[in-house]
Amino acid sequence: MTAKPSEDQGSKDHDKIERRKRQNRINQRTYHDGHDVSAAKPHASLDRFSDKPLVHPRTDSLDIIACYLAPRGACERAVAFRKYAFQSYITGSPKTDHLLTLTKINVHRALVENMAALGMDMNWMNADAVSPFCTSQPWPPTSNTIIPAHLRPTDIQCTVPHHPWLDFFPHPRMRDQLIAAGDGFDDEQLCTDIMGFWSDEKDSPGLVIWGNPWEVGNWELSEGFLRKWGWAVRGCTELIRSTNYWRAMRGEKRLSMHALL
Repeated sequence: MTAKPSEDQGSKDHDKIERRKRQNRINQRTYHDGHDVSAAKPHASLDRFSDKPLVHPRTDSLDIIACYLAPRGACERAVAFRKYAFQSYITGSPKTDHLLTLTKINVHRALVENMAALGMDMNWMNADAVSPFCTSQPWPPTSNTIIPAHLRPTDIQCTVPHHPWLDFFPHPRMRDQLIAAGDGFDDEQLCTDIMGFWSDEKDSPGLVIWGNPWEVGNWELSEGFLRKWGWAVRGCTELIRSTNYWRAMRGEKRLSMHALL
């Protein structure tokens, strides 16, 4: 059971979230109306792309990214939980209630890997951070940084100010639609839904990662995610195709975007 944060800590977390929302509104006002976000196009100025990232995160650490709802000590508890769940598995006594927590931890680690593949680190994860793709500074920061194909920044990413964590999603159209939504959705709730391993919710909508996180084909959307966050993946046919591939591997029926939205 996750311990409830103190009132002082809760107030600090609330202040961070509100400051982040204010910053998002300021960022959105700096962007001119009328830009078309219906198609995600890679930004032409970045030409050092590859299907394999050069930068890999440390595998013995777990960093909290972009979500200030996480309680203190969440990282340490996650690492301990992974060890406990693995021990249960190798001793032949796995527990089904471990699955949801492990799934969210894996998604969290996947986004950390994508963060590293983009050449970013935890210094970019403060509440007021703005994606380096839409600032005047050169990016990637070094000549040998390689950006995987599906993580290539789009025109929207390079022109609309937004928090860096939205750059970590593997589908360009999904990133564009989240960025274009601005302050019109609760990104803290999205964070908790997909990687809130500290949460007690048992049926929250989420994602599943099956391989290299910078490849769209290794991601699966849950039915609950499509029902709640379907607008963010509307038109992302590769994600739907990948989802149905992994469902078919388990003998489950295909999901239809039109039926769920």
